[in-house]
Amino acid sequence: VRSILLEPGQALVTACEAVVGRILEVRRDLGEVIEVIVDAGFPEIPQVGSFPHRLFLLRENKAQPISGGRGRILGRTCLEYDILGHDLGLDECCVGDAIVIADVGAYDASMSFDFARGR
Repeated sequence: VRSILLEPGQALVTACEAVVGRILEVRRDLGEVIEVIVDAGFPEIPQVGSFPHRLFLLRENKAQPISGGRGRILGRTCLEYDILGHDLGLDECCVGDAIVIADVGAYDASMSFDFARGR
């Protein structure tokens, strides 16, 4: 056995789960990034439209929060509901960078209980 993965419990991982999607394409309009396509999407994050997710740009192993703007992050299926984020400032995004979508996975915020939120 080379790796052992332990699930320490919902209370510890609710706020820690994330999906990282590599940026495959950057679309511009008049020099402004209006859309990025990532190699993640609705299949991995079916609750993406249920509540706001924290989004980060990951470049050179440094994550920075993504601020407001007019851009969208689209999933790889490019279906009408595969929108991972909207109203975002994406001008710093480049092909090969990554987008981190936080508060997702088996224990995303939509499935957490009050005891797991520290209330």
